[in-house]
Amino acid sequence: MRDCEFEPARWAPAESSSCRFEGGVAFYGSATFCPAYGPGIRQTAANGLTAATWSGYVYAGDFAVYARDKDRNLVQEVLGSARETKK
Repeated sequence: MRDCEFEPARWAPAESSSCRFEGGVAFYGSATFCPAYGPGIRQTAANGLTAATWSGYVYAGDFAVYARDKDRNLVQEVLGSARETKK
């Protein structure tokens, strides 16, 4: 990801593009994270992605945890676990 505009820490499928976040989990500094919408889960099929159709984020301490996948329940579980670790 060194050639990418942003270099967040992330976990994604091995076949994923190195600069385009198509699915997985990314961690952004909450102080510099500038989302286009509020926290929670949204359907993202309209933006042309074929590999993933649900995305969302939550704030967890110093991080914004962003998840994207074709399985809405998986995204919800990932974001739920991020909220739980904040306690």
